[in-house]
Amino acid sequence: MKKEWEAVMENNISYAKWKGQLMKLNLVIILALSVLEFGLYFGIRQAGKMYVGFDVYLVKYIIVPLLINMGSWLLCHFLLKREKISQRNRNFITLFSSLMICLCIACVHNDFVVVICFFSLVIIISGLFGDILLTKMITGLSLGGMAISACYAAFHEKSGDVDYMFEVAVTVAFLIFTYLFTRIIIEYNNEQLKRLSQTYHRLERLEHRILLDPLTGLYNHTAFYTILNNQLEECRDSGQAVTLAVIDIDDFKKVNDRFGHENGNLVLIRLSSLLQTFCGPKGYACRYGGEEFTVIFPGMKKEKAKELMEKIRIEFSCSSYPFLQGEKVTFSCGIYECTDTAVHPQEIFQKADDMMYQAKDLGKNQCKMK
Repeated sequence: MKKEWEAVMENNISYAKWKGQLMKLNLVIILALSVLEFGLYFGIRQAGKMYVGFDVYLVKYIIVPLLINMGSWLLCHFLLKREKISQRNRNFITLFSSLMICLCIACVHNDFVVVICFFSLVIIISGLFGDILLTKMITGLSLGGMAISACYAAFHEKSGDVDYMFEVAVTVAFLIFTYLFTRIIIEYNNEQLKRLSQTYHRLERLEHRILLDPLTGLYNHTAFYTILNNQLEECRDSGQAVTLAVIDIDDFKKVNDRFGHENGNLVLIRLSSLLQTFCGPKGYACRYGGEEFTVIFPGMKKEKAKELMEKIRIEFSCSSYPFLQGEKVTFSCGIYECTDTAVHPQEIFQKADDMMYQAKDLGKNQCKMK
């Protein structure tokens, strides 16, 4: 039976929602940085500390970073639209867009070594995807971006500045520690997810046992009504009918009284095996109770269901058991096709059950449908 949250336990989890939000955030940051640079220019000029002309400032701090950031963002956005790209590559592309923003900030404002620390934010964000290899790649690119920024500064504004190089070394250590910290979080979350998955599968197995008849392995009485109700809802949406077959082994009490319950169980197991073999892909076989069984056929016409049940009836009546010494065991079956899926499951069972008793009244070992 399907579980509502079963998709959460899939190995390839889709992070489309979060990637979309991160890409939107990157776009907002790109635009906000351009506006902020305008504000910084007028603020610095007002303070009398602006030493370059507006045209130079506009190109260096606004136009070039905006073109690089928007170009990388549009490229990443285009790649994410392609269906053939794997989930890991999609995650990497999203983070790459963030890395390019950090690289532009670090190169443009390399006189502030603290901006290099922005790379650490991307490393931490990579932990959301729970992929250590991806985090390693992002950390390596972050260190590479930091090196580009440091080299750019060393040959321009910070040429010969020993303190700046010391600050860069500290920043390298900070990025490495950020990676180690993020890796611990990823390993912890993966371990928790593994435990959750194990707990889920244990609960699933337990629920499976609760819904199965221990002797026959078929669905039990409780599961029968749950499945029937679910199938009625599904067929109501699709406009299809639900056909129900009710089966009762003829004179089964005599078998138990003459040969014992252990031998009687062999008969029950034989019928269960036939139901699973013939109905497994097409319907839900259940042990309703005692020697009574049911089969739910979603979307199947009663004529087709009767044809299938006749095959099972003939096969079952031809089965031989050593303790019976040549005697045969048969069953009677009632079939009801429900086109009104708003009917209560108990009412559907009752109609099929009535048809089964008609089959018994007419001589047993036959199938009747309504």
